[in-house]
Amino acid sequence: MATGLILHQHLIRRYRFSNGNLRAGQRILFIGDSTTRQLFWATAKKLNALAAEEEMRAAGKHESLMFDGGDVAVDFIWDPFLNSSSLRHELLSYLNDEPQEGIDSVLRAGLITVGGGLWYARHFESDSLHHFQDSFDHLAPLLGDPRSSLATLYSPPTAKRRDEAHHVYVSPVQRPFYGVLSPLHAATMTPAKIKPLNEYLFNVSTSRGIKVAWSHSLMTWESEQAYEESGLHAVDNVSIRRVDVLLNMRCNAQLTFSQGYPFDKTCCSAYERKNVIRKRLVLALIAIASIIMGFWTNSTLLSNPHVILR
Repeated sequence: MATGLILHQHLIRRYRFSNGNLRAGQRILFIGDSTTRQLFWATAKKLNALAAEEEMRAAGKHESLMFDGGDVAVDFIWDPFLNSSSLRHELLSYLNDEPQEGIDSVLRAGLITVGGGLWYARHFESDSLHHFQDSFDHLAPLLGDPRSSLATLYSPPTAKRRDEAHHVYVSPVQRPFYGVLSPLHAATMTPAKIKPLNEYLFNVSTSRGIKVAWSHSLMTWESEQAYEESGLHAVDNVSIRRVDVLLNMRCNAQLTFSQGYPFDKTCCSAYERKNVIRKRLVLALIAIASIIMGFWTNSTLLSNPHVILR
């Protein structure tokens, strides 16, 4: 996170009435594995901590979840391999701004976070990267910001070019704290398997305009205290901060799109690039041209002292 930036701790009730608000009836949607489910519960706790804790105790591990937050609903779709039809339908519904089959038009998502990858390392002894790539390559055209010139090359032809900021984000593959993993997990979830997944994610995100919350990885990097006892999942405080990043990304991007910048010293914003680089380049070219002209004039006078400058 850059120096001088402020990460706002968002309360959802304040957040939904901010300038980057969700419309009534929209959802905050999380899709992926158990690390992404943690973001779902952290968001639910921001709405109603007591109710969320109670529902957590009753919830199954490998199932989709819903939390009623009043005006804003929070949903989680269990999809550790990121290849379900539900995931694709949700992304199409958001991208086209039209309801898809099986999705209530009133409840289309206003913020989507997708995250997974550990199951590829866990369940494939070899070629885990190949299988992850295969699934993600099918998703990439639906994840990229359609306003990005890179994403435009790959977006499906039915996609509309929305006049608002794009709020689909990807959480990087969770890097475990390897030293405390159980023998079973340590044998399958190795750095040799997981590092290439994030390297691929970095490459495909930069080439296709996909927004990845890389700060999620930095929040647990080489810190045993940031993990639960299993070494796989982050502690609650980290999950809450990760949700704050996502909410900042949405609110700040919406404000930037509608008002321009600088509007605040908040972080994670998809600020539009100004013409500063172009102006500096022009000034540099002028300076270089002046220097070259000076050297040419001096060398001309030295070689031909009879030349008179008029």
